[in-house]
Amino acid sequence: MEGDGLKRYAHVAKDLMESIGSGRYPIGSLLPTEFELCAIYQASRHTVRAAISQLEGQGMVSRRKRVGTRVEASQPSSG
Repeated sequence: MEGDGLKRYAHVAKDLMESIGSGRYPIGSLLPTEFELCAIYQASRHTVRAAISQLEGQGMVSRRKRVGTRVEASQPSSG
């Protein structure tokens, strides 16, 4: 990666945000599993979890054990 200052998880989070915003993952749908996202982004599970945590903190997704990561909003909540 070029030294652009963004950590790898931030790139994954940004791409997921854009995918959610564009409707690729509509509100109410489930994101791919952590393992699928690892394969898609060629990233470690730690990186993928950090990216999902960032989206969760912005109110865009919610996580439930044995259910998955559900899209809750197409834009980060302001706050």
